[in-house]
Amino acid sequence: MGASTYASETILDVQDQPLKQGMSNLLKAFDRLMTVGTYYSTDHEQYKEASRKACGIIVESIGGRSSVILETGSAGLMLEGQVVNPQHRNVRQLHELLVSLNIARLEIDHGLSPEDLRLAFKVLHEHKLALGSSTDFREVKVQGLPPTVRVLGANLVLRDEEDGGIDDLLADIFGVEDVSAVSSPEQLAKQFLDLITRVIENLRDYEKENGGGASGGAGTDKQEMSPQLRRLAEDLRNLVLVDPDPENLLRLVHNARRALDLSRDSRSVDLVFRMLRKEVSRAKPVADPENPDRPAFNRDNHDLELFRAELDRVSAAPRGTWVAENPVRLDYLGICFQILQSEPPPSLEIHLLAALEVALGEESTGPEVIDLCAAAVAAGVRTGHPSAAGRQIQAVAHILRAHHLDLLARFWYRLWSSLDNGGRGAAWPYLANDVLLGMDKADPADLGALLEGLGSVHLHEARQSQVVLFGLPCMQEKSASPAIFTVPAVSLYALHVLLLESPLADWHGPRIYRLMMRQPPNQLTGLVIQVLGEYRAEDRALLTRLLEQQAKGTMSGELKVWIVQLLLGQLETLPQSRRREEWVDPALFWLGQLDHEAARSVFERVLTERRLLFFKAWPEECRSQVERMVESWNNASAT
Repeated sequence: MGASTYASETILDVQDQPLKQGMSNLLKAFDRLMTVGTYYSTDHEQYKEASRKACGIIVESIGGRSSVILETGSAGLMLEGQVVNPQHRNVRQLHELLVSLNIARLEIDHGLSPEDLRLAFKVLHEHKLALGSSTDFREVKVQGLPPTVRVLGANLVLRDEEDGGIDDLLADIFGVEDVSAVSSPEQLAKQFLDLITRVIENLRDYEKENGGGASGGAGTDKQEMSPQLRRLAEDLRNLVLVDPDPENLLRLVHNARRALDLSRDSRSVDLVFRMLRKEVSRAKPVADPENPDRPAFNRDNHDLELFRAELDRVSAAPRGTWVAENPVRLDYLGICFQILQSEPPPSLEIHLLAALEVALGEESTGPEVIDLCAAAVAAGVRTGHPSAAGRQIQAVAHILRAHHLDLLARFWYRLWSSLDNGGRGAAWPYLANDVLLGMDKADPADLGALLEGLGSVHLHEARQSQVVLFGLPCMQEKSASPAIFTVPAVSLYALHVLLLESPLADWHGPRIYRLMMRQPPNQLTGLVIQVLGEYRAEDRALLTRLLEQQAKGTMSGELKVWIVQLLLGQLETLPQSRRREEWVDPALFWLGQLDHEAARSVFERVLTERRLLFFKAWPEECRSQVERMVESWNNASAT
C-alpha cells in the first residue's frame, strides 16, 4: 500500500478489499472524535456534540448485534474478520492508543451512550498520560470504564506498585512460584549485578561494532572499555551500595531487565538509566560492607557525573545541535527528541510522545522550552525521514494547541526560521494544518510572518505534500480559520489552489471568491469575477487557473480561450437594460486585447446596432471604446 492508500477516504484491509461499510463508518467516527479531543476537553460543548454524533454512528454500525469487538495484532487492527493496516489515517489514532495501553481487545455494547463514550476516552487518555509520566514498569490496569465498554490486555507490560505486591513481581522476574528463596537482599543484589554486567557487555559490543570502543573480553575488564563505558560500569555497580530493602532492589532488578532488552541500542537505554537513578534517590547512601575504608556512596556526585556524561553524549551526537540550558527539563526533552530522531520502534515512539506531552503540558512551559523544541524538531526535519519528522511536528503542535496555544505561533516561527527551502517544503503541510485550525492567541507579527512563510512555497512543492495535508486534522473540520483571508489571495495562492480541491472546498470556495472580488489581484481577474456574478461550485476550476496565472505572471492558452468565451457569451446576449453596468466597458476592452478576431462581431454590433430604427442601441462610452480600438487595429495593419 502506498501513502495515497493510507490517506484515502476508502478504508481497505490488508488484502486491498474495502472494509465493510458499517465498520468503516465506525472507525471514521472514532477517528473524528479523537481528533476533536486533541483540541477540546471532554467537557467542552464542541466535544460533547462530536461524541453524540460519533455514538450514533457507532451504535448504528453495531446494528442488531449485542456488541462489536476490535482487536490489535501484529498485522494491524482486526474487526469483523478483516484486518486493517494501522497506518491508515482513520485508524492510526485509535490503534496507537490501544497499543500504548497494551489493550488487545476493545468491546463496545449496543447500549453505548454519548456519556459512556466520553467517559471511556477520558479514562483511556488519562491512563496514557500516566504511562507517559511513569518512572518504573507497572502493569496497566484500565479501571473506571463504563459498563458498555470493556478492554482486555495483551500481556504483562507494566505493574502498579500497589497492585500484585512483591511476591507477584518476583515470580514474574525469576519465573518461580515460591519466591521465598530469591527474595533476600543479597540475592536481589546479585541478580541486579548480573543483569548490569550483561548490559555493559552489550554496550561494549555496540561500541566495538560501530568503531567506538576497543576489542576484548567481558565487560568487567575496565581496560578494554572506552572511558565513558568504564565510568558507566562503575556507576551502575554503585547502585547496589544502598539500603538493601527488597522492595527497592526489586525495582532495580525489574528496570535492569528492561535496560538489558534495550541495551543493543545505546541511545534507547538512556531513559531506563534515568529511571534507575530515580529509584536510587529513594534510598540512603551507606558504606560498602566489604570495603569499610571506602567512602559512602554519594548519590549527588554520582548523578552529576552521569548527567555530565549524558550531556556530552547528546551534544556530541550529529543530530543534537541544540543547547540544553536548563539542567533538568531541557535535557529531558533533548534526550526524548534525540531518541525520536533515531526512528525508534513504534512501541517506544508511543511512550516517548506520551512523555513529551507530560513535559510540555506543564504550566511552567515557556519560551525557553519552546525554542528548544523548535531547534530539536528542525534538526529532525533536516536529517530525519519525512514521516518521522512529521510525527514530531504534529506531536509538539498538538500538545501546544491543547495546553499552550499562546506559544504555538512562537514554536512555528522559530522552527520555520531554522529550516532551509527543502526543510520548509517538508514542514509546509503541517504549518498549513495549524494555520487552518487557528492561532487565535498568536502575536499578529508572528502570524503575519507565518502566513508569509506559507506563501513562499511554490505550487509544485505544495502538490508534493497534498496527500499529507489532506490527511491532517484540519481537513476533518467543516470550517477553518479566517486568517488566510486577511492577506491578498495571490500571497497564498498554492494553499488556496489545494483548498479548492480539498475536503474543505465547499467552505473555502465562496470565501476565496469573495476575497478575489473585494481585492482582485489584477483588473482582468476582477472583471471575470464581476461577470460571473454569484459563486457556483463549478467555478472552482476557473478560480484555480486565475490564481495560477497571477502567481506565474503569464496566461495559459487554455485560460485565455475560456475568458474570451465567457466575455463573448455575456456581451452577445446582454440586454439593453444592462449595457450601462460598470463591467461592460472593461469587458469590451479586454475582449479586444485578448482576441481581435473573436471581438470583431461584437464590436460591429456595438457600432451599428439601432433601436427604433434611428437611435444607437449601445451607450456612447462603449461605442467610443470600440472606435478607439478599431482605429488602433487599422493603424497597426496599415504600417
